[in-house]
Amino acid sequence: MEIANEKKIAGLVQFLRKGRTMTGRFRLPMLEEQAYEYLLAAYIMEVQLRYRRFIYNGFVEEQLKQVANCLTANTAKFGIVLCGGCGNGKTTMLKALQNLVRRLEILKPNLSPNAGHSSDNYYNFTIVNAMQIVKCRTTAISFIPSRNSWLCGMTHNCSRSSPQTLSPRKSVSDMVTELPTDSMR
Repeated sequence: MEIANEKKIAGLVQFLRKGRTMTGRFRLPMLEEQAYEYLLAAYIMEVQLRYRRFIYNGFVEEQLKQVANCLTANTAKFGIVLCGGCGNGKTTMLKALQNLVRRLEILKPNLSPNAGHSSDNYYNFTIVNAMQIVKCRTTAISFIPSRNSWLCGMTHNCSRSSPQTLSPRKSVSDMVTELPTDSMR
């Protein structure tokens, strides 16, 4: 499609852009290698808090490197999807990331460094589980993790009381429609 009047269209784009701002996606304020070290330390700490022994292997290394890259890269892509069976470290990774973001006290964009120490001025990270999303879906409450939360992680509890598990062919939305109504209370 040819644009008949490029100047006119460019002017309209500028007109429509006025008053709209696009905040950049979340990034850790460090190089990828340093982010990897911070993530590794946070991950080890989360494992130790659960009274477990941390085992460093190629899977953990690759997962941490991918997350570090995603959180430091200069790209328009956003979001991290952690998938896998019960016990492979998804929730541990989310909790490690949550703690790291909280401890680094990263100022939100468009705030001056002397904006104060209010918690509203810093990024935070909310973790919700699939059942919380199900409750929102079944009670006509829209899902908004927190007004002050810019980052959100979702985890699925693989306990005996919740036998539903995700598989490559089963999405969370599929699982939500299969849940018995008594488990939604």
